[in-house]
Amino acid sequence: MKNYEFTSCKITEVTVPGYKSSGNYSIHYEFWVDNKMYRGNQNYNYCEGLNMAKIKSLLEGKKFPVAYCANDPGTCFMLISK
Repeated sequence: MKNYEFTSCKITEVTVPGYKSSGNYSIHYEFWVDNKMYRGNQNYNYCEGLNMAKIKSLLEGKKFPVAYCANDPGTCFMLISK
């Protein structure tokens, strides 16, 4: 990835993934760049010992770093790991 920037995003919702999507849950997030809001989502598999309710309580409303393309902030990836 070239020409990227970092900011923080806020997790707005954790849901089941969409039709034909991989993973067990989808993390929806939003962030601001130059006074414009962008949204994204990423799908993940459950971590051992965590169910949907626990994942929601751990993540919803929290902030995490996000990398975005400086020329196209809609091209982004939230930086979160187990």
